[in-house]
Amino acid sequence: MRKMKTFYIAEHGNKERAYREALRRDGWRQVSDPRLAAVSLFDSDGTDMRNARIEAASKNKIPCIIYPHAAHAPFWYDCGYPWSEKVAANIVMAPGHEELLKKIGYTRPVHTLGWSYSEIKPFRAARQVKKILFAPRHANGNGWLADIDRINNNTAFMTLWNVCQAYDMQLTVRYLGSLQTIGVPADKKGVKYVRGFPDLSFKDMDEADVVVSTQTYAYMAIARGKPTVMYAEYVAPHYGNTPETNRFAAGWDNYKEPFVYPFDLFKGEPYDVLSGAAEDGECIREWKRLNIGEPFNQNGFLQLVEKLTMR
Repeated sequence: MRKMKTFYIAEHGNKERAYREALRRDGWRQVSDPRLAAVSLFDSDGTDMRNARIEAASKNKIPCIIYPHAAHAPFWYDCGYPWSEKVAANIVMAPGHEELLKKIGYTRPVHTLGWSYSEIKPFRAARQVKKILFAPRHANGNGWLADIDRINNNTAFMTLWNVCQAYDMQLTVRYLGSLQTIGVPADKKGVKYVRGFPDLSFKDMDEADVVVSTQTYAYMAIARGKPTVMYAEYVAPHYGNTPETNRFAAGWDNYKEPFVYPFDLFKGEPYDVLSGAAEDGECIREWKRLNIGEPFNQNGFLQLVEKLTMR
């Protein structure tokens, strides 16, 4: 028999929204202490602070669930960051993400429950490419960003600025935090700058003809059917918030093929890459199936919670 229908959920950039709302609609009440809930959800088990909370909850025999910290596959488990054996279930969004965890030997139960960050829309080609939205990789919460990411942000920006100048396009930069920190010039002629927030907002991407980004923001654009280009897809995923803790995925070269997006700004003539992404939805179909997956399975999620809390 379980405790009352209470849950704790760690907040992370509004990425917990679908899970929180599903539980509330099903009559669950949110509490602020993971040790006092019937079930506790966390966005990651990759930091000491999160692991301490998971450990404390599990000591009270409270099942702990990991929900997706980011839109892409959880590559951090291949970067030398150990997973918690106290986790009762790890939720991923797409079949490619579950396959990654199998390949790297992840030992906890994995549940593929669909795309939870927004609705999924079919690809919509852009008749003309006049408005480019660039959303560069953001820094960590402490303001640190790896040199390789700052350099790639700057290279992508300058590439897009030159293309927009040559072809009379409008370039908008949506950024988080400080432009200087992420390597993007703040004073280029003709550029519109929009300071964003980590809240899963898609207003700016919906107004663009083509979105150029990486990681979660790019995945969101693809899920919503927007023509999208990524950049530096050949660089192995890496995680850490200091130079000392930044680690690269060890097995990237062995499993990267399903995760590398077909349109990369740094692979080919930039204008041709942008134009190709604007027109061709078929080219990304398999990538989208493996990395975006199906719509969020709310019933499957609630059934998982029921099963774990009735033990």
